Amino acid sequence: MDRYADDVVAVLDTLQIERAVIVGLSLGGYVSFALWRRHRDRVRALVLADTRAGGDTVETVARRHELIELAETQGSAAVANAQIAGLVGKTTRDKRPDIYDSVHRMMSQAPETGVVGSLEAMIARPDSTPTLATIDVPTLIIVGDEDVATPPKEARQMHAAIRGSRLEVLRQAGHLSNLERPASFNAVVTEFSRQLDVQTRRHVIAFAIAAEQRTSARVGAVLFRNRSWLPVPFLLVALLAPANPSATLWLVGAVLIVLGEWIRLAGVAAAGTVTRRRSRDVQRLVTYGIFRWVRNPLYVGNFLIWMGFVVISGVIWFVPVP
Repeated sequence: MDRYADDVVAVLDTLQIERAVIVGLSLGGYVSFALWRRHRDRVRALVLADTRAGGDTVETVARRHELIELAETQGSAAVANAQIAGLVGKTTRDKRPDIYDSVHRMMSQAPETGVVGSLEAMIARPDSTPTLATIDVPTLIIVGDEDVATPPKEARQMHAAIRGSRLEVLRQAGHLSNLERPASFNAVVTEFSRQLDVQTRRHVIAFAIAAEQRTSARVGAVLFRNRSWLPVPFLLVALLAPANPSATLWLVGAVLIVLGEWIRLAGVAAAGTVTRRRSRDVQRLVTYGIFRWVRNPLYVGNFLIWMGFVVISGVIWFVPVP
């Protein structure tokens, strides 16, 4: 992988490109991690598509050795036959046989030495999980919801480990999401590229603030990040010191709770799909609108839910209500 990364930098040097947005799909993601470790000054941003940071399991290594032997004895076509079902999503196999056939043909025509070299490189690659925490450039993570080779669970783990990263899950796409859902793939990459200048400035600021671990950030996380315990103190107050709230307060509290839950769910959906326009509008509201100081739809939604329980439980007895 280090050699592949150095080859990428050699191409950038030839083209006189100082820094570039590095897009790596599948094995290309492994190369992207190596490129970041060796030449991070050449990376303006990262797009990690249908890939993983972790190393191979014992079973995966054994499977790769089997594929190496298959390539050396029966050729690339045999490797294509063995791998194609795990690379192309079910929807594509069922509804787009032309894409399936095109991918199979491309794999079958690959030189055996290239196939063997790639498999050996993947076996020898290091675990890049520790690298994730060092990534401080804007990062877009893309995964197909039908990807069985590097499933969405792997993408979510990278998303959680890379500060300020963005996750997009493409519907009805497998491991080769750029070929199976090209319009959606190009849309998220294009939007990411257009917002890159603004995102770069915000990302640097967010990275610095997160590194400081301010007390206010920790308190905010405790109060608003996990909503599972939110109703408890207010229900206890309502039971131990009932304030007999009016019907109006019940209505106001219920509206706040419903609104908070809607913003919370819509914001989460907006962070993971490109198909729900209403959800994306909510994401923009909480990012750039009146709640921009929070920078997180989860916090905003939970805050409103919290306030709704405050109203309903009668904790606001100190506020004069006509």
